[in-house]
Amino acid sequence: MPHQSPKPPHHYQRWIKPFGVVSLLASSYLLTQAAQAFEPFPQRLIQSHLQTGLAQLRQTRVQPLALISEKHLNPALSEGLKGRSLTQDMSLLSQNPSGSPAIKAPDATEPTPEPQVLVAEVVVEPQGGELPPELRDLVYATVQTRAGGTTTRSQLQQDINAIFTTVFFADVDARPEDTNLGVQVTFSVQPNPVLTDIQIVGNQVLPKAVVDRIFAEQRGRIINLHDLRDGIAAINQWYVDNDYILASVIESPSISSLGIAVLEVAEGVIEAIEVEFVDENGNTINEQGEPIQGETQEYVILREFQSRPGHIFNHIRLQRDLQRAFTLGFLKRSIST
Repeated sequence: MPHQSPKPPHHYQRWIKPFGVVSLLASSYLLTQAAQAFEPFPQRLIQSHLQTGLAQLRQTRVQPLALISEKHLNPALSEGLKGRSLTQDMSLLSQNPSGSPAIKAPDATEPTPEPQVLVAEVVVEPQGGELPPELRDLVYATVQTRAGGTTTRSQLQQDINAIFTTVFFADVDARPEDTNLGVQVTFSVQPNPVLTDIQIVGNQVLPKAVVDRIFAEQRGRIINLHDLRDGIAAINQWYVDNDYILASVIESPSISSLGIAVLEVAEGVIEAIEVEFVDENGNTINEQGEPIQGETQEYVILREFQSRPGHIFNHIRLQRDLQRAFTLGFLKRSIST
């Protein structure tokens, strides 16, 4: 009868086949001790199970024994939090009191997944001053990082971006810190100021009363960039409704710490009004390169125009000016730019 290695007792089987990678790492030392206590049990079987566990560990995305975290998130968050690395934890497996070949840690050159850390607590705090309870609750509801779960640097960056998209905050930062229970993640936020006034730069025809009416409901509230954008769209629509088709708000608003929003507009100022005469072929210059001369003096035509240089371009007013000029009977066609 061929020789068969005796099967290990039931309590050794529990050590050899642990319930996952974490228990395998924790039981490595006990396995080697068991091998010495029970010599008929072949040690190569222990090594086989450990090698299988290591292969599983290399494939897993979570590093349960390695609390690797980041102190900061953006360039200021590049330094790692202090904690034991996975390679250091694997050194426990290479200590083999029986003298058999040590089990090597994973090759450091192999690509590793992004480190995950256990989150013990999530805190939201203002960078200065008071943070309204509704904004604090908004941050908690927006971020995906939760106490009791895990997070990564990429997840924290996504949380920061998500907080910015609420358009209530001027600055956001994330600060992970090691604690005895895990990592505490603090989201430090700076809310937008309360809107106190809207100032317009470059306007001639846009009344301040119209601006005040458009932003009346936003005054006294924390600036919401979506609402501010809607107010700018309402100003642009007022220009269109009043036939100032070249006018609009041209710059993003600048907002001071006192809550004063400054909007710059360009309304389309008329620089000059000129009259050009054409021949029967539509040419404005003759063969000698000189301007075509008409039979009517320019001032006779221009005196019919209410539009003047320095006025804001209004296309309905200009159309009426041209109609009056045509009633003189001197014009056959007009060219306007």
